[in-house]
Amino acid sequence: MEKFIAYIVVKLAWFFTWPMPVKKNKILFISYFESKLTGNFKLISKELEKSDKDYEMVFMIRKFKNTLWAKFKYLFSFAVQTYHINTSAVVLLDGNNFPVSNIKKKDDTKVVQIWHACGGIKKFGCDISRRFPIKNYGYVYVAGEAFKESFSSAFDISKERIIPLGVAKTDILYDKDKMEGYKKEIYRRYPVLEGKKVVLYAPTFRGDGAFELKYVNLDMAYLSRKLGEEYAIVYKMHPFLEKINLDKNGSDNIINANKVDIYKLFSVADVLISDYSAIIFDYSILEKPIILYTPDLEEYERDRGFYYDYKELAPGPICKTEKEIINTILTEQYDLEKVRNMKYKFFDHHDGKSAKRVAEHIEELMG
Repeated sequence: MEKFIAYIVVKLAWFFTWPMPVKKNKILFISYFESKLTGNFKLISKELEKSDKDYEMVFMIRKFKNTLWAKFKYLFSFAVQTYHINTSAVVLLDGNNFPVSNIKKKDDTKVVQIWHACGGIKKFGCDISRRFPIKNYGYVYVAGEAFKESFSSAFDISKERIIPLGVAKTDILYDKDKMEGYKKEIYRRYPVLEGKKVVLYAPTFRGDGAFELKYVNLDMAYLSRKLGEEYAIVYKMHPFLEKINLDKNGSDNIINANKVDIYKLFSVADVLISDYSAIIFDYSILEKPIILYTPDLEEYERDRGFYYDYKELAPGPICKTEKEIINTILTEQYDLEKVRNMKYKFFDHHDGKSAKRVAEHIEELMG
């Protein structure tokens, strides 16, 4: 029923706005991952602002929440998005978009997918069961040539339309001054971290992401107790799970950083614990240790599937229990060579100028 109502709303909005002309200088940004301009879109828009051309940039930034009232508001947003899609020269997405995929797109409108993640380990898009099809994408920007195969499959688009310009937000990770500033900011916010070895836990979600959300629990209190006072643990759940609290005992050495930008946490992290999250690609840029906590590996591979041989791809030890994680950290049994291999295999650009390249390509599309 929800899909049917959304379809009717979009079709009605399309019918009434289709006759409106496309504005040759209009660029539309659509995201449902954040409530404010951040990440890729923020850096790209800043680059576009440097142009001598007078672009009209429209931002439809609304974080999706799985509540009845939020869904109602998002239906209204679909109608507004459809109007802007019909009147924009370029539409930029950082996730799959219902209106884009369910209307007849104008030939003068170019749709570009700037995926919110640097890459994909787990299957997504057209390669998993979906509630609506993906179509009308003109281009997809990726970190490097190595992602062409998976993104072509996920978005059902030819490899020629997959452009390896780099991921704009990763420019921050190459900016030493910016990262040092982040580190000072985090230490001011969490003084307990200064002087300690910081373990960052940043997993992905389980389920379909919209209507079914699950997660794998990691016993933070046990980890903290076994690692000792020399270590502090910071955790940041996937944005869909930001209300999850893994520290039931309120330990000083365990910090809930669900509201903090992940790159800011990278600045103080000495080791990352993750799983099937694409965040391991981002973190590999820093060439710091990574541990994979995957107690459900066989089940996840069967139910969701991967684009790569997970064990071969893994840029560090694969742990199934908290005890294995503790042993790996205390004995420092990391594999930095595999981390570096991931970085240079999947990222084609290491100059911190990806936002500039992306903006230049968008300007070419604008004509």
